[in-house]
Amino acid sequence: MSGAHPLGAPRRLSLPDGRSLSARRAGVGRAVVVFESGMGFSAAAWGRVVPAVSCFAATVCYDRAGIGASDEDGAPRTLVRLADDLGALLAAETRPLILVGHSWGGPIVRTLAARRTLDVRALVLVDQTDEHIDSYFTPALAERMVSRPPRFSSLSARASIALLRRRALHAQPMEVGMQLRRDLAALERTMAPELAQFLPSLSALRQDAAHLDAVRNIRASVITGMRAGFGERTRRREINRAHATTARRLDAHLIPATRSGHNVIFDQPELIVAELRRVVDEAGLSPRG
Repeated sequence: MSGAHPLGAPRRLSLPDGRSLSARRAGVGRAVVVFESGMGFSAAAWGRVVPAVSCFAATVCYDRAGIGASDEDGAPRTLVRLADDLGALLAAETRPLILVGHSWGGPIVRTLAARRTLDVRALVLVDQTDEHIDSYFTPALAERMVSRPPRFSSLSARASIALLRRRALHAQPMEVGMQLRRDLAALERTMAPELAQFLPSLSALRQDAAHLDAVRNIRASVITGMRAGFGERTRRREINRAHATTARRLDAHLIPATRSGHNVIFDQPELIVAELRRVVDEAGLSPRG
């Protein structure tokens, strides 16, 4: 429809503690594909994915607390808290769900799916933050995160943000591009509450022996970026190995994104769309199924 927002019609969800979350819904279908963004990013991160997916499924994307148009949250932004908010957003949904998580969104959707409180038929993890990345758990990194938390004012950080901006804004619808510019300008502020809980939450996930068992019988796909990004030369191979480990333990499809690094959503959105179409079809949830 002419003039419609690329990500769909706006919705507002009131949470039990008085906060509210901003969401958008689009498309129609037997399945609802739910998009969880990476750390610091609003729903706009999915601007080149959601419009294509909404042609064959209903879609939901939203801004996490403190990001975009959603209210701030005064509580620690642990994985449990993030999954609580997503669960509240989807609590009234009666159709089967396919949860898609990029980066930090991967552990969020897995945490929710592991609760088995919703009808989650599939998980699509897009270069997810993975608890099998051993270097995240070294004492040196833990000390550095506490004593010298990441700042975006250094030359290397500014160069990385400039590169990300070029990739993120490429071929985006105008309304989405405007929000992505705001996301990047506010990234240090929006990431900080979640980054503070990054190591404790990921460590808890790593130590939870029952977690992967809880999601193992859910159809899953793991998309892994194959190109080393800025400042990632020594870690990308480790990330790929970790994604392979997760895929093996979940009996999931492992899909290499050969033209992408971490930000597959910007570099190869068509790969995500194709995998979601395959998942919807194989789950018997396509409009023609």
